[in-house]
Amino acid sequence: MNRWRCSTFKIGRMAFALTAWLLLWGSGGTADQPLDADPESEPAVPDVFPPLQHHPQAEAWTDAQRATYADDDEVWIGHGVKANRRAHTVTVMAEGTGLGPGTEIEFLLIAERSGHDYEAIAVSHALPSDVHYALTFIGLPPGAPYQPRQLRFFPKGERVHVHVEWTDEEGREHRWPAESLIRDLRTDAALPATGFTFVGSMRVQDGEEEIYVADRFDPQSIISVYSEPTTVLDRPEVVAQTAVYGSLEAYPERTPVYGQIVYLTLTPEFTDGRRRVRDVSLQVRAGDDDPPVALTVADLDGEPLHTGRTLADVLATFNRINEDGQTPFVQLDFDESVPLNELRDVSRLLRTFEQRGQLQIEPPLAGQLFYRAFLPVEAHRERSRRPSQALELHLHKNDEGYAAEVIQVDDQRVRREDPFNPIITRYPVESPTALADQLQAINHRLPVLLVFVPETFTYGELLQWLGPVRDSHPTVHLFLEADL
Repeated sequence: MNRWRCSTFKIGRMAFALTAWLLLWGSGGTADQPLDADPESEPAVPDVFPPLQHHPQAEAWTDAQRATYADDDEVWIGHGVKANRRAHTVTVMAEGTGLGPGTEIEFLLIAERSGHDYEAIAVSHALPSDVHYALTFIGLPPGAPYQPRQLRFFPKGERVHVHVEWTDEEGREHRWPAESLIRDLRTDAALPATGFTFVGSMRVQDGEEEIYVADRFDPQSIISVYSEPTTVLDRPEVVAQTAVYGSLEAYPERTPVYGQIVYLTLTPEFTDGRRRVRDVSLQVRAGDDDPPVALTVADLDGEPLHTGRTLADVLATFNRINEDGQTPFVQLDFDESVPLNELRDVSRLLRTFEQRGQLQIEPPLAGQLFYRAFLPVEAHRERSRRPSQALELHLHKNDEGYAAEVIQVDDQRVRREDPFNPIITRYPVESPTALADQLQAINHRLPVLLVFVPETFTYGELLQWLGPVRDSHPTVHLFLEADL
């Protein structure tokens, strides 16, 4: 066999292996250890930025607004942006990029320093952080951006409707919902005018300075049309960046020409104090024989939202929240006394509700597993059907307490279609501490554990074993087994 060909294949296979396990379903990382965090991959903060070249019209507009509202505490003016608390509006001054027919779109609005004007409708004369502040000034709280590394697989925040208006050189006035400027080639129609989610961009520390990411790092997005972790306003649904390639383009007859001054008006979905986001907790405790688990939906201050403790009570509570025009964002709290099979059953139902859009599950509490750890791909019980061979941990009880074994599966195949004839190595371990030592000695390339455990184990018994290895193996897939 060609040795270079074999080593190249193995390097490529290693990279694919890690990616495959991490992308299966977001995996079972924990809140204190993101499943695929890589601190060294964070971009360095530039020392020097070129000065902003403010458009003369933007300077004049900003000065005029400041003069008009100088004594009005209900209005805040930043460069290129006005927030009016009485009118519940934010106005952003921007400039058209003049995209031509067939130009693919990824952003509706970007910052002046962004290099993505070739795929954006307009360039803002206001900083992303100023747009963020303007929205908070009129009463909107920021949510949280789509961040798969932090086990947040959805944009969270209040809905904002955006309209774009301008007067062209011939004096004609144009006003469109922002989504109407973008054509979806899959439907040959504009994007539905469902509004955008005020997620607020991420913040990072640079020494003692806290940096608003959208101000400094590309793409410097203010309004994105795909799920972008650093944007200020995001699509309300999850949209992969790859999904917009070749799918979204500018409507040429609706797109402002290059250099055209446009104004974007941002208006909250609700102007009467209501909120779309409803933060709740779902406590899962061991119950009596009927029901075997006790479920309680509560506000984050601990006040229960229903009197019963059954699944039907939980469903009725979530339905009532939905009927009020709200989306429950659910913080799960699994008690350590609950058997794993009960937590698996609850997780299955929650996943169904989440897929239907009835609720969203928040990242897990510190020390707990992400609920999708209980929902592995069952076909991966069979070693030959896995995308790669992560380490297996097998747990059982015996007369002396617990029996644990780490199994390393070395796939010898060069091509996927070759016969599966792995080398199996077994490592008995006597305690959670010994497990941590053994995994460190093996030094496997994948920070993933496939855990095979009796379904009657309690959550606490499982966490007892996984606690010492959480930092080294944050991604967990639980395969529950019937008791022997």
